[in-house]
Amino acid sequence: MAKKGQIKHFAACAIAGMSALSAAAALSSCDISMEKEAGYTEGQLYAVEAEFSKIRIDAKGGIALSISYGGDFSVSYAESEQEKFTFSVEDETLVVVQRRTIGSLLDYKSKALNIVVPAANKIASLTADIEGQIDCTLQGEYGLLSFDVDGDMKGSFSGSADQLTIDCDGTLRFGSKRFAADTGRIDCDGVLKFEVTCNALLDVTCDGTYEGTYYGDCLLEKKGAGVGKITKGE
Repeated sequence: MAKKGQIKHFAACAIAGMSALSAAAALSSCDISMEKEAGYTEGQLYAVEAEFSKIRIDAKGGIALSISYGGDFSVSYAESEQEKFTFSVEDETLVVVQRRTIGSLLDYKSKALNIVVPAANKIASLTADIEGQIDCTLQGEYGLLSFDVDGDMKGSFSGSADQLTIDCDGTLRFGSKRFAADTGRIDCDGVLKFEVTCNALLDVTCDGTYEGTYYGDCLLEKKGAGVGKITKGE
């Protein structure tokens, strides 16, 4: 692991028949290193290593997000020239920003973003502001999980969270019986389908159509002008 304040550089990989690429990354107040694997025509693959206890994602485009617990801190992603990622670690928060150009609207593809955290660590908070589509896979224990999605969201969760908050303006499909939250708050303006375990409170607001199954002895609150049903599972 690099010492604080050190600036690491992109390391380019040589690919036969193609020229090697190199770049430098100067990231303030963070412990971070990146390696660039060249040879991708539609995107690049990077690896990032740093210590962080919080994650903040601001994505303007489509992402396939995966977060799991493993041996070391690492982040890998694929990008295109039209949909670029930037990374920084500030105050123990991994900040991921994705920006897209007008050209990317004509050739939409979801970009992979894979985050691994040591098994001994618990992410205090994950906040994601998504404009587009997100396909999210979460494993492990978390404090706050918060998603604000202007588009569609599909989630496969396992593990637990103290608080789960999802605000989605499109189609929202997520969850499983294997995921438990102390409190869950879901607000969807489109089509909602979910399965979740809640221990204290489940607050659901939907102005579209919805179908949900919840487990646990929580208080259920339903709001909105939507049509559907929420049932308690066995």
